[in-house]
Amino acid sequence: MKLRGYLFAAATAATAVAGLTVPAQAATFGNTGITFDKDTTVNFSFQESHGRFRSDLGIQQVGAPGSFTTLFSEANPGYDSSANDWAGSCGNTVQNCDTSFKFEAGKTYSFVLTRNSGTNGVSANRVFSTNSLNSNNSKQAIFTGDLFSGGATIAFEDIGGTANSATCAAQGSNPKADCDFNDFIVTAQAESETSESVPEPATLAGLGAVAAGFVASRRRKTA
Repeated sequence: MKLRGYLFAAATAATAVAGLTVPAQAATFGNTGITFDKDTTVNFSFQESHGRFRSDLGIQQVGAPGSFTTLFSEANPGYDSSANDWAGSCGNTVQNCDTSFKFEAGKTYSFVLTRNSGTNGVSANRVFSTNSLNSNNSKQAIFTGDLFSGGATIAFEDIGGTANSATCAAQGSNPKADCDFNDFIVTAQAESETSESVPEPATLAGLGAVAAGFVASRRRKTA
């Protein structure tokens, strides 16, 4: 009976140690949409924009137009010079350059880049980071990096349905023209997962010591 007790206690301790691993996050974050299998908070930082009109970047739940949430808004257009493609910067064009958004598990989202009509004679426009939501399924955003490791960068092109897919295939070939994917650039980093069930390293070591102690005790008594 004592042997069974020792084995049961040792197995319980070992199982506790093995069960502490937090499962990997499953997510889609790109041109096919944005989804997470767990509620996930993502921190965003504005990097730069280019264009002679005011734009807003936000997030919208697919199928729910009224769910649009603004992440960044241009308070002033990037009017400094055409020499640098009308660059807009943090503190000048965009006042609040850091924000966060909580994506709810199981819902599908898309980034939305909008611009108002009447600014410098430019008509209103709206483009999505999800290709299927754009006219002709055009690609309006480029995703690079890893959201969970080191962060991701999202670069937008605002020309909407007028984009020529053949021209835009040569990304960045002409930094002073459309299809350069620099109209709005942000970075994104998912917040690290935490679990209240994960003990400190010292606790893990203690569990291992308990299991080892039971085995050693049994050996001494049978010697």
